[in-house]
Amino acid sequence: MISIRRENYLIGDSTIFNKVLKKLKKNHHLHEMSVECGEELYYDTFDWRLYRKKLLFTVSNNMLHLRKFSGTPLHSSAGRRRNKLFSWDIDDPQMSLLLGKYIAMRALCPTFALRYNNRYFKILNRDRKTVAWVSVKSNTARYGKVEQELPECLGVTSVRGYEKAYEKLLKSLTEHNLQTMVHGTELIDQAVAIFHRKPLDYGAKFHVKLDHTVQIGTAVSKIFLDLVGSMEINGPGVSDDIDSEFLHDFRIAVRRTRSLMSLLRKVMPEDQLRFYETEFKWLGSFTGPLRDIDVYLLKKETYRNLLPQSLRGGLTLFFEQLAAQRTDELTSLRKNLRSDRYRNLLENWRIFLTDPQSELFRGVRKKSCLTLVNKIVSKRFHRFITDGDRINDQTDDEQLHKLRIKGKKFRYLLEFFRSFYADKEIKLFLKHMKKVQDNLGDFNDLSVQIAMLNENLRQLKGRNKQTIQLAAALGSLITMLKHEHGLIKGQFSKTYEAFSTEENKSLMKKLTTIHP
Repeated sequence: MISIRRENYLIGDSTIFNKVLKKLKKNHHLHEMSVECGEELYYDTFDWRLYRKKLLFTVSNNMLHLRKFSGTPLHSSAGRRRNKLFSWDIDDPQMSLLLGKYIAMRALCPTFALRYNNRYFKILNRDRKTVAWVSVKSNTARYGKVEQELPECLGVTSVRGYEKAYEKLLKSLTEHNLQTMVHGTELIDQAVAIFHRKPLDYGAKFHVKLDHTVQIGTAVSKIFLDLVGSMEINGPGVSDDIDSEFLHDFRIAVRRTRSLMSLLRKVMPEDQLRFYETEFKWLGSFTGPLRDIDVYLLKKETYRNLLPQSLRGGLTLFFEQLAAQRTDELTSLRKNLRSDRYRNLLENWRIFLTDPQSELFRGVRKKSCLTLVNKIVSKRFHRFITDGDRINDQTDDEQLHKLRIKGKKFRYLLEFFRSFYADKEIKLFLKHMKKVQDNLGDFNDLSVQIAMLNENLRQLKGRNKQTIQLAAALGSLITMLKHEHGLIKGQFSKTYEAFSTEENKSLMKKLTTIHP
């Protein structure tokens, strides 16, 4: 069966459509069917999770719509406009599940509104048979009080049985030099650009491009600047409490900054390093408590599902207490982000990273970065392997924790300087490394969760009904998590064995023999 075809064009000059209509009327009967006016509010997450999957989410006339770039609808349901929208806020289970698959714990926020006026025409041949459909859409983008007219969109849709007429119609349109819409987002991209964002302008994945001949100071300056940029762009989302991932990404940028300072300690300016180590440690410390609470709140349903129905009431009390504690921690965090100490830290850090007279660009830091990094990568890899080989089923949890920290710093090191190495090979190595890190990370997360729950259990006082319910729920949850904790610890040996192969050792040796 021949499928329905559709071509879309951008009309930069509004007078062109009148010329198109005039020509169409010469060879066809043109009948205007309807006019449709309205406004669509477009949403996406801060890191463009829907756009990356070639999806668009809009709200109009109290309806939610999820569709592909091509315009193909995926699902629609009742819903109203909101300043932010989580997948679990949507009443329709199918829409909620579908969105959750793509955006996880992130919030959908408005990117812009599109006010439109659609005119629909049908093209008739001499026998008064419909051979094609034509639509023209005028568009005005709006964000707050700012408005901007956008190019009109012309759409031409075929009718089965009249393919030749459709082709002839398309050919006639080419005479007007219309811009074919290839990606389906040309209009969206123009609208977003008006409001000072660009699709895919932010993503959590770290990547800084470095030349093989770059000097140490220049390389670390680029990396640190990228990381401080991540802190600055996520900071407002943290303060506005849009979703938990703003703080997560903020803390990762801080953690990576501190990690790079530690990895390159021997070549960094000593006095400045000591000062900034203290300041970024402070930055990590006051953002930690809120992130810890967020982790537990995100696991709310997971924890509930681990317990029998009879104990879930006690867990509800636990999460109510966490929510109250979160309010206090958020207030404290906002105060620190507004402080002179925080503002001065970022300002002075940027000056240190960019001033041509900075100590960062003098002395030993003018040497080859690749040569230095190869030595550190090789050393860190062998240290990780040596420590990993000592781990067995009887090893205490603290040794696994130390190995996790070493592994995380080593992975950060490879990510900082991955552009030095062949993309295919470094990607393969990082893939193997991630499996070990995931195992160690899950083990550590459970260790922290169990410790936190035990502390809450110890602090319970009184013997009223609520306290007894809470104690029973926490005790049962701790038992379940300890069981999972033991299973993950038991999986380490197999996961590590798959990583510490001769193939991976040879691959690492090959990577670190590259010269500038």
